[in-house]
Amino acid sequence: TRPTPTRVELSGGEHFARGQQLWPSNRAAARTEFRAAASKGNSDAYYYLGLATVEGRDLRTLKQAELVSALQYFQNALRGRFAGEARRYEDQLGKEYDRRRK
Repeated sequence: TRPTPTRVELSGGEHFARGQQLWPSNRAAARTEFRAAASKGNSDAYYYLGLATVEGRDLRTLKQAELVSALQYFQNALRGRFAGEARRYEDQLGKEYDRRRK
């Protein structure tokens, strides 16, 4: 009998690296990797999850759930190496959120 192949569990950093490799060519697969990385505590993955939501879009056209989700992603990314960029998006999204509440 052949041995059953063992499934190797990837770390958050490994999922993040795979997501970065996939980002230019396959955004859907990259988002899956970033979600896995974020679930394992990788703060940098949250930046890309937020970016996947807002990149190239007018923030005023985001649905409320998208706005809140992206805002949370960028807030979670403040602990990572993309903190500066995440803070800029957090500020812009926060202003849009406040504008809608008026």
